[in-house]
Amino acid sequence: MSIPTWLRSWAGLTAVLAIAFGIIGTVTLILEIGTPFGSFLSYSISLDEVGRVAVATPGWWPIYEVDPDFGGDLLSINGLPFTSNVRAVFAQAQPGDLVTIELMRQEGDGPASVNVPVMIFAPAYFLEIKLPDAIAAIAFGILGIIVLRADPHAITNQVFSMMCLGIVAHRLLNVHTLFIDNTLLPNVLEAALRVASALIAATAFHFAWVYPTPLPNRPHWLIKLFYVVAGVIALTLVAARFTWWPAGIVPPNRALNEIAFDALLYLLLIGTAAIVVRLIYSMLRKGNTRREKRILLITAMGALLATPFVFLMTAEVIPGLETNFYLFDLDLRFLLIGLPLAIALAIIRYQNLASPSPAFVFVAILASSALLANIAAWIWRLAQPSAGTAHSHFVPLFVAIFSASLFWSLQTTRSGWLGRLLQREE
Repeated sequence: MSIPTWLRSWAGLTAVLAIAFGIIGTVTLILEIGTPFGSFLSYSISLDEVGRVAVATPGWWPIYEVDPDFGGDLLSINGLPFTSNVRAVFAQAQPGDLVTIELMRQEGDGPASVNVPVMIFAPAYFLEIKLPDAIAAIAFGILGIIVLRADPHAITNQVFSMMCLGIVAHRLLNVHTLFIDNTLLPNVLEAALRVASALIAATAFHFAWVYPTPLPNRPHWLIKLFYVVAGVIALTLVAARFTWWPAGIVPPNRALNEIAFDALLYLLLIGTAAIVVRLIYSMLRKGNTRREKRILLITAMGALLATPFVFLMTAEVIPGLETNFYLFDLDLRFLLIGLPLAIALAIIRYQNLASPSPAFVFVAILASSALLANIAAWIWRLAQPSAGTAHSHFVPLFVAIFSASLFWSLQTTRSGWLGRLLQREE
């Protein structure tokens, strides 16, 4: 059996690796269902003893009722260095037990101790943190593949596909374990996450030169240099996950790792800004054809929808702001899907001169259902006198809205129950 043309490319290889690592990152978290944890997610910057609370920890989880300001540097757990002992301490604890975590909230403040109750990582917690990322990953993956299949040889299609598939890996690897400690597998997956982040930054910068149409005089040397810089940063971040140092000694590569991570954020910011500048330049350029105007209008609508999430994701390079997924407990991740959805439609419809496939319609239904369910769940929480640590209603609302939307969309096709009424010409 011959390998499809679209799969025999760098974008095709990216698709295979992104899906493989994404599945592994999902399975590893599934296997942790039923294990004790403290109702928060933690990670380590490099292989040192200080942990951090992951931004993916929802604001309604019980830890924030125990301590609304829980966060900062996690120094120790039950008197032991945090990173190397967190998994073992929780594994030995029973639900209802208390573990003592010493943390440093802000520089200049003294350490504080918080008694964290132990609870079981239930399927509801898994769905709350993984389902939104899985929905985004499925949407980006389908869009990347259908655009690549539309014209595997077009540079615009290839770069867009690689950028989407990098985001697939990033979303599915974003939370792959409850505790990123010194064990091998979490660090392998964390290293893959950093590589995916660097790929997104590089392909975003490249995409700015080839969309809406490839610039004939684009500086190939600058694009290649951007890929090289992204690769060096990725290798630096990967090395930080595997360099071992004796207990009690602060790794000298921690500062280098933080510098590399900041550099990665700046690369992402530059790549995003390059796309925005290119779109503005294309809009202001005189002599745009009717087709080009439609491409730019569709893209602008998608970019406008994605702006809030992009701003929050790049906010860490702005003094005084931090990366976050939530705005007043409203999950903004689904807004990002609007941009690739618009770009994919523009490429397929107005560049490849083809009709969007049923897979494209499926992504539109998936994204709109997730967005509606997310807003409805958020409004429900706001309407409660005290929602407290109650689980979000997003999961059941999404299942209901998506199932109903998909069902009725299938009935309007030529072979559906409403086909004779709505598809009479066919």
